[in-house]
Amino acid sequence: MPPASPAPDTSSAFCTHRCQWVFSGLLLLLGLGLTVLIATRLQDHDQLLARTQFEHLAQARLVRLHERLDERVRDLESVRYFMEASQDVDLHEFRHFTAPLLRDNLALVWAPHLDLSGSDAGQRMERFSAQARVQVGSTFRLIEVDPLGNLKPLQPRGMHYPLLFVQNSKLANLPLGLDLASPGPRREAMLRALASDQTRISRSVRLVGPAPEDSQGLILITPVRPLHKRHAHTADTPPEGMLANGMSLRQWLEDSLGTPLRTQLALELYDLTEGHGSDAPIYRSGQAADSPLHWQGRFSVGGNTYRLDVRPTPELLGNLPQDSPWLALLTGTLLSLLLAILLWVLLSQRRRALALVAERTAELRALSITDPLTGIHNRRYFLERFEAELARSQREQRPLALVMLDIDHFKRINDGFGHDVGDLVLQELCRRIASRLRRGDEFCRLGGEEFVVLCPATDAEQAAQLAEALREQVRSQPFPQAGAVTVSLGVAACAGGGDGATLLQRADRALYRAKAGGRDRACLEAPPAP
Repeated sequence: MPPASPAPDTSSAFCTHRCQWVFSGLLLLLGLGLTVLIATRLQDHDQLLARTQFEHLAQARLVRLHERLDERVRDLESVRYFMEASQDVDLHEFRHFTAPLLRDNLALVWAPHLDLSGSDAGQRMERFSAQARVQVGSTFRLIEVDPLGNLKPLQPRGMHYPLLFVQNSKLANLPLGLDLASPGPRREAMLRALASDQTRISRSVRLVGPAPEDSQGLILITPVRPLHKRHAHTADTPPEGMLANGMSLRQWLEDSLGTPLRTQLALELYDLTEGHGSDAPIYRSGQAADSPLHWQGRFSVGGNTYRLDVRPTPELLGNLPQDSPWLALLTGTLLSLLLAILLWVLLSQRRRALALVAERTAELRALSITDPLTGIHNRRYFLERFEAELARSQREQRPLALVMLDIDHFKRINDGFGHDVGDLVLQELCRRIASRLRRGDEFCRLGGEEFVVLCPATDAEQAAQLAEALREQVRSQPFPQAGAVTVSLGVAACAGGGDGATLLQRADRALYRAKAGGRDRACLEAPPAP
């Protein structure tokens, strides 16, 4: 009987088969793991991108709200400086100065101080009303508004500020003689402005005069004192009067946006100012979607603190990035993953490099157009801006003016007090001039003690008035360590474009005439005959 054949060694075959399954399983598991990982990361990325885009829109909205309210405060401050630097301003002058400032202001008003304390309050009311009717017309009558917005005759209670001059575009029914010290939010804001001697903003109040949708708004109030009394201000000394402007909450929060943006964000505005406390928002707009996206931001203006709560609307959610699981199917291999990572790294490095280049370019640009001593714009910036404004003047057919100014006897200051004091005089001069300029004017240093103010949309008469105001602003008080300093100014204007070199030469000739005529004066160079 033949010997039995040995049993085949199947261990190696079994190991090979088992390893094939193991490697196949590991590869499948690795592929599935990578797919799940990429799908999860992709979902997280989409959510992060959606949140980032939403927060960017919300932050931009808050910044715009802050800027608009701050612009209204600056508008009121510019009128305040005008009233304080002028004497006996009449209705025509008030309206002429405030006309360019209306924009988002429902109205800009001047309310002089009226003291009705004492037993003869009734007689003083009659005298004041009679004088006011001579100035502004027979519709003037002394009234006040209660906290519910109802008008009634003024009740004497000491200190009053009735509206006398009004510049408005949207408050056709605003009554002359309405007391800014009426009980309620108006009086609270007025007292805060008097206590701080600065512009203060009321809590949400029902405005008198606007359309129903704009009736809820804010009132900005600032006291007006002559310049020579401002530094001696005490809480017991009443100002000459109060300036105020009104702003609709609806216009503030919505009118600056186009319809697409207005329908993408649901807003709630809260007034967190101490004493204004309320858990309810002072304004709501938009319908919030059911979404975890929510953003809050705070800002402070005019002594008030606000919080803006922002949520997306259904329309915005439809435009934000959505989960994209189909992309996970494209990442089934290790090579796709490596290529995606490589591309992401390259793009990230490129973005960082471009951002760094842009940052450095912006820094160099700022340095190239700024005068290092005074901090104002330099000659290079002026020439660029001057060329742009000339083109704009030609395109829009509107006037353009230049005010050149030169410090009188500046060499004597340098020789007598030293160049350090001369530098301080230049810096103080720039501070005084900048505080008196209007919004939109460009103040630049041409070199040495020579400066120029570029005044868009300004005719010769307005530029001459501005030059005279600047001259008075400089000479109004002695300069530290240098004493009295004066400037000579030359004014020239053109209507609807013109040759820039000619306009510069005319302003320079006017400056020369001012210096030749005895200095400390402003001269206007008339335009050449056609």
